[in-house]
Amino acid sequence: MTAVDLAALYRTHVEEAARDGRLATLPVAERSTSRPLLVDGAGIYGRANRSEGWEVVARPPDPAGGARECGFAGIHVLSERVFARSGAGEVRSIMESYMEWIGEGERVGAVDVTGTPWYDIGTPERLAAARRAFGAAPSASGAAPGGGGAPAAGNAPPGGGAPPDGGTPRERRFGE
Repeated sequence: MTAVDLAALYRTHVEEAARDGRLATLPVAERSTSRPLLVDGAGIYGRANRSEGWEVVARPPDPAGGARECGFAGIHVLSERVFARSGAGEVRSIMESYMEWIGEGERVGAVDVTGTPWYDIGTPERLAAARRAFGAAPSASGAAPGGGGAPAAGNAPPGGGAPPDGGTPRERRFGE
């Protein structure tokens, strides 16, 4: 769950796609992460996995500066061209596709959402905490319909997942 303004994110994508032809727009936040996206004033230019020691630079960073590492908020706003560029029946990481396409000259934009609340709701306990924070009523069982959702693979903000002490999940804000 998030307080990211999805309508504004979509409007930004549509406006910027009309201007620069971007394939996608991703919300990012300046926060510590082992798997950052590499971002500059022109958008996403690469990604890295600091735990595994690799980095992909799909295009050179903008010489005007502003290059930074950001955490990904796990939301994609896509242009229809993404589906045309994807191979029929092909299964692979969208991030791998983005890097390939950026290397071919395509654009993937970034919108800074630093400071916006975001919750990983991959367990019934985390879903309940997010519902409390957002004032949403729990389902009759107190859990997510269908028994909860799958954990967000690696896209949780700092401290994502269950607290190490087994306590109650807390609100997380990008940038904290």
